[in-house]
Amino acid sequence: MITTEELSKLRASLPVHHLKILSERTKYSTVYIWQVLNNERQNQDIIDAAISLAKETKERREAAKNDIANL
Repeated sequence: MITTEELSKLRASLPVHHLKILSERTKYSTVYIWQVLNNERQNQDIIDAAISLAKETKERREAAKNDIANL
């Protein structure tokens, strides 16, 4: 089971509109996704989708930093 601290770290690594994005990807409501990410409910599919989105976000941020550095 994922701890509250781990979920907090995951939420911090997500983009601003992560609830909408995850809702589109998983077909769950934004309220349900919020509950899962705040440890009120459990759903591994949502956690997996959030981890994937966090990884994508990190890669995009790093690519943007590199692009800006090369200007």
